[in-house]
Amino acid sequence: DFVLECMRGRDGRLFRTAGVGEAAKLPGYLEDYACLADGLIALYQASFQARHLQAAIELADIMLKHFADPNGPGFFFTADDHEQLIARTKDIHDGSTPSGNAVAVMVLLKLAKLTGRDDFWKKAEETLRGFQGIMAEHPAASGAMLAALDFYLGPVEEIAIIGKYGDPETQALLHAVHRAYQPNRVIAFHDPAAGEPPACALVENRPMVDGRATVYVCENNVCRAPLVGAAALEHFSERLAGASINTCG
Repeated sequence: DFVLECMRGRDGRLFRTAGVGEAAKLPGYLEDYACLADGLIALYQASFQARHLQAAIELADIMLKHFADPNGPGFFFTADDHEQLIARTKDIHDGSTPSGNAVAVMVLLKLAKLTGRDDFWKKAEETLRGFQGIMAEHPAASGAMLAALDFYLGPVEEIAIIGKYGDPETQALLHAVHRAYQPNRVIAFHDPAAGEPPACALVENRPMVDGRATVYVCENNVCRAPLVGAAALEHFSERLAGASINTCG
């Protein structure tokens, strides 16, 4: 909340630093936008507060507008209106933290799955294709980009959960979904009783069945038959048990 409220300008652009009792200053770099957006997506999938997802989308739009290379793959480290430098470089290799380009690609892929926006997917795909030689030649320095490539190749599980947030059955289902670590997955939630519009395309036009918590498990926006109540809970509990057996085995 502090970063979103105190380290952004009126135009939504990020500042790099802020001191105690001092105004934020210095324009943000690619890694600032990408890493904050990635964290906001994770926060949305944990708490399902639409404002976190919306903030991530806004940051991704700024990345595309001000950091994307219009003539090649990937993103520059600095924005197009940054102070004049000898050269605008691209952060490609992982160091002690993942590269800005790798995190940006993963952010765009996840948002594409959640929102259905094709421009996010296309830029991520273009970047992966453009950096495929670097991934092949220097895999040890490209771990985050390879993880993004794995997400791109799929399959990616798209989970839309529709239910009353405070209902015990819904809470039990959310707990079951979150218990297993599944990196190639996106999760969205909508409570029709809250009176707010769906946070993203993944949960649009997906009704509750019989007024109970309902789960739609999809891939490439093609969904299986909805799982309702106890059946949904059993589905994810069985998958968790299977994952534990496979891990131990």
